[in-house]
Amino acid sequence: MSISLILFLVTLLGVDGVCRLSAAAPTDATDVAAMQAIAKSTGADRSLGWGVKSADPCDGTWSGVHCDKDLGHVTAISASRAGLKGTLSGTDLVNLRSRCKRSR
Repeated sequence: MSISLILFLVTLLGVDGVCRLSAAAPTDATDVAAMQAIAKSTGADRSLGWGVKSADPCDGTWSGVHCDKDLGHVTAISASRAGLKGTLSGTDLVNLRSRCKRSR
């Protein structure tokens, strides 16, 4: 067995032979709905392209949106210099189940 194959198997299976691969959790539907509403109400859908390529804010296409992919939740929104304007609904913010870091 070649060294590279052994390293691959150790990486894949871990030292104790238990498979470590895990699929990312799908993004929580409530987080998706809340982020889509926030994108629309602040203009981020137009200015940042949120939701243009994908409705899922955790798939990597939503600039400035950070997620815990293992849990499927939005964890931070960094859009302080994006020139966004609008009204944020308290309901949309509450619906983001994880506590988000707010940029200043």
